[in-house]
Amino acid sequence: MVSQIFSSGMSRSSRLSAWALAVGILQFSSRGYAAVLPVQEETVLHITEYGGSAVYQNMIIPALIYAALLCCVIFGLIRENWHCRKAFFRLWEKERHAQSMLDGTPTGLGTLLVQNGKIRIDYLNDGFFAMLETQREPRQSLMAGDASMIYVHADDRHGLVEEILQAAADNLIAEYTFRLRWPDGAYRWMSIRAVAGEHLSDGSVRFYAAFHNVDELVRTQRELRESENSLTAAIEHSGLQFWQYYPHNHTVTLFSGVLSDLKLPSMLNDFPRTMVDRELIHPDDIGAFLQMHRLLDEGNYRANADIRIRREDGYSWLRVRYTAIYDDKGEVIKAIGTAENLTAYKDMEERFSVSVGQAGLLCSVYDLAAHRVSFDFHGKHRSFENAPESVLSSGLVHPADQQAYRSIFRRLEAGEKTVSEIVRYRLESEKDYIWLHITYTLIPGGKGRGSRAFGSGVDITEQKMAELRYQEENLRRRELEKDTVETLSFNITTNQLLERTIHGREIQSPQPTIDVYMDAMLKVVPREEDCRFIRNLYRAANLQAMYREGKNYLEFEYLHQMDVGGLHWYSVRLNLIKHPQSRDLMAFTYIRDIDESKKNRLALESIMSEIVDFVACYDLRSGIVRLVRANDATRDAGAVGPFHYQRDYGMLVERFVIEEDREKAMQGLDPLVVCAQLAKERSYELMLQLCLHGEVRHKQFRYYYLDDGTKNTIVLLQWDITDVYEKEERQNAELQMALVAAKKASRAKSDFLSRMSHEIRTPMNAIIGLTSLARDKLADISYVKGSLEKIDFSARFLLELINDILDISRIERDKMHLNEAPVEMAGFLADIDVLMRSRAEEKGIHYEADARGLAAGYIFDDLKLKQVLVNIISNAIKFTAANGSVQVTASCMGQEKGRDQLCFVVKDTGIGIDKKFLPKIFDAFAQEYSSNTTLFGGTGLGLAISHSIMELMGGSIQVTSQKGKGTTFKVFAALAPVSMAKKPHPLGQGMAQNYDFHGRRVLLAEDNEINSEISRNLLEAKGFAVEAVTDGRKAVEAFMAHEPGWYDLILMDVRMPYMDGLTATRKIRAAERADARQIPILAMTANAFEEDIKKSLSAGMNGHLTKPVEPAMLYRSLQEVLEKDE
Repeated sequence: MVSQIFSSGMSRSSRLSAWALAVGILQFSSRGYAAVLPVQEETVLHITEYGGSAVYQNMIIPALIYAALLCCVIFGLIRENWHCRKAFFRLWEKERHAQSMLDGTPTGLGTLLVQNGKIRIDYLNDGFFAMLETQREPRQSLMAGDASMIYVHADDRHGLVEEILQAAADNLIAEYTFRLRWPDGAYRWMSIRAVAGEHLSDGSVRFYAAFHNVDELVRTQRELRESENSLTAAIEHSGLQFWQYYPHNHTVTLFSGVLSDLKLPSMLNDFPRTMVDRELIHPDDIGAFLQMHRLLDEGNYRANADIRIRREDGYSWLRVRYTAIYDDKGEVIKAIGTAENLTAYKDMEERFSVSVGQAGLLCSVYDLAAHRVSFDFHGKHRSFENAPESVLSSGLVHPADQQAYRSIFRRLEAGEKTVSEIVRYRLESEKDYIWLHITYTLIPGGKGRGSRAFGSGVDITEQKMAELRYQEENLRRRELEKDTVETLSFNITTNQLLERTIHGREIQSPQPTIDVYMDAMLKVVPREEDCRFIRNLYRAANLQAMYREGKNYLEFEYLHQMDVGGLHWYSVRLNLIKHPQSRDLMAFTYIRDIDESKKNRLALESIMSEIVDFVACYDLRSGIVRLVRANDATRDAGAVGPFHYQRDYGMLVERFVIEEDREKAMQGLDPLVVCAQLAKERSYELMLQLCLHGEVRHKQFRYYYLDDGTKNTIVLLQWDITDVYEKEERQNAELQMALVAAKKASRAKSDFLSRMSHEIRTPMNAIIGLTSLARDKLADISYVKGSLEKIDFSARFLLELINDILDISRIERDKMHLNEAPVEMAGFLADIDVLMRSRAEEKGIHYEADARGLAAGYIFDDLKLKQVLVNIISNAIKFTAANGSVQVTASCMGQEKGRDQLCFVVKDTGIGIDKKFLPKIFDAFAQEYSSNTTLFGGTGLGLAISHSIMELMGGSIQVTSQKGKGTTFKVFAALAPVSMAKKPHPLGQGMAQNYDFHGRRVLLAEDNEINSEISRNLLEAKGFAVEAVTDGRKAVEAFMAHEPGWYDLILMDVRMPYMDGLTATRKIRAAERADARQIPILAMTANAFEEDIKKSLSAGMNGHLTKPVEPAMLYRSLQEVLEKDE
């Protein structure tokens, strides 16, 4: 009815007002009020306030008045929304019920709000605070807002925040384990699992979170990890291998590091068969290996076996042990396997077995049930069935001992635990029997009965033979007692003196210990080293060790203090032997008197160690000197008989010592002085001059005690040191002469350096000064030309000076050697003609050259002879004025001993040489007038060098001269002729020869820019096409970059950066090209020594040109090498 009224009796505006009221009520309730209809049929609307303010009550009154006026409308509205209110009530009840359930849950639950990178706890249930063991109210205030994060451990706070923020950003689940501070102040481990729920309108995200106390779990896990690490470390340090075997599916899991060198996978299937298939088990051990795993498959608790497993370096022994683990039903779940490396133990066992065999021990095993015996003896393994009869029939046991050998086996079969017998036994390969003490021990078997017996045999042959040796030693003792002073018998094992005999008479006395006897005996041994040696020797442990080492015999000597007569020498012979019955170690000692023979022997040993005139012994007790040995000169002098030293030495000094040394001899030979000196030093020496047979000789005297113990005898030696003395005097004189010579050489060196400084600075001054002046007068062509000529003269002078200095240095160091080879004579003379004719023509001198009667070729060092002739001809041109003449002739004067006697004559019309200077002409630095150096130049070394070269060649130089008319030099050389094809080398052409190299291409390797420019211009002037590079590497690259035959020749400097010329030449010669070995290569370098030329030729070069190169010599060398190549 109300609904009808509401729907029909109310206008549209009234209905809208009612709806607005309802909406207002709902909005009102949302601000803090809840509207509840009572169950009774009252029409009063009851409103309960639980969170709003009082001002809201004043707002209800007008609403109620308005409602009363429109009660019909309200009633209809309420009826229409009855079901909504009823549902709302049920939802509210469920919410309260759910909150009660959350608070009653023991697990920590709550909600988190995440906004702007901050986290705030919105709700925590009672279970959370119960987990923290605290009440809600005191903790809830602390957990509210941002302050909640301060209870999280500082190390975990950042990670927790990052995890939740990341989950909020990605709408994921956040899970994190962290430490939270409990009310007692301790941190405990908590875990949180938060699910992103609602995204609120203010941009925050609500998370529903569950908290768990995992402190015990985390700590348990940590302890478990530590336990696992400790167990792993213990296993690793124990050296055991560790794995698990699963019998139900025959698989194995290997732990880390197990058999790592075999490179096995972590899991093996079809185990143990897969190990056999991989051939990892020794063939002899496969049965034991498979049987061990069959026992596990059958349910056995343990299974063990020693097996060999193959490794990279061979087989290794392993002791494998299994222990089974069962389930509740008693079924084997798995078996834990370990392996211990027994390789070292097995090796030691094998070595022990070998050692036992080598020691002569017999090892044997007797199988009582099978009547089978096996043994190892002396490295041989034997096995016999049907023992012992089969052993006896083999003839190994001595016939007399066969019954004893049978009794061993009979007694073992009767049950006797230990059986021993002594029998004689032999190997098949030996005829002699040895004595063996055989012992068998029965090993208990089932039901207390023995099934096997282990036996060992000890070789006691030595013990049996000891009886014979002991008897022999007794016989020897009886014989030795005849020549001995004292005989002693010691039992070393019992530490007793058994018997003492002096001069064949036995001394009856109680048997003292060895130590007691030694204490008494050593009281009369004066030397401490003897006491220490004897006491240490007779210690029981030392004698037993010596006997074990096979040393049963020893002899030594010692000094004994006599009651009368001082010290005396004795020898001791010690024999060690085992007593045949007691097996005690016995020591028989025999003491003999060797005093006289010992002293004689010492004297003779002194003689052997010195080359002496005589050896004498001076007995301090009697004062007598007796000659032990004397040479013939001493005997002839008459000083050989015994004499009293203190009484007669003065007379001997007067007789033999020269007058100037007599006072020295009287003082130095005085017996008191001698003894005083020997008290301070081991020996005393004195040098005197003696006159023997009219000749004064230097003699050395030496005194020393015969030994350090007695101090009773002095050995006197005399030997001749005249030769040594005179040698020292000569050496001193030579040293003085050498000192004078050194000082003279030092002055000569200073003079030489001063002279060379002057000689070098003079042309250098001209070069520098003329260069500067010519640069300022470039317009004056004649002046510049004159300056260049003078510069050229100065430069040539410097080159000559350098060459001369190098040559004279080689001569003084004896480093100049001849490099003899066949030389074509015409070409040799033509080379000299080319050089010298041009110089003569430049100076306006008439130059003539002629050769007559020479063979086609000779064997000689062409460079050395050319140097001599060029030097002499150069001097002739130098000292001849313009319009003068120089004549050069070469001729053969005959033959002697297969060699042509050649004579080279150089005649000039120059200034001549003074007769007084001619004897000095071949001295180094010799020049007739000092003014000539300035006028004509020169170092004064050229003729000295030429003279030395000709002496080296076996020739000579002669000179004749007349002052103001000229000089004639003759060079003589004996050369062996050799047949050679003659080539046209006409003399007299000089520089007029026209060289034409058009169409030729040359590769020039030169790192110096100026030298490269000079060489290029000289080459291009004669038609060469020149390609220049700056180092050896580029030379090799240029050669390889062009086709074969591109270059006609190569000019190679030696010293260049990156790659030197010698290396570049070797690389070119080694190239795989047709022209690599044929192309001519010439060294053009400043390296001018002979060894430099040898290095060039050995590297593969065809020739060696020394800088600076004369153009004529350059062209001629190039012409010759190209002609040879063609």
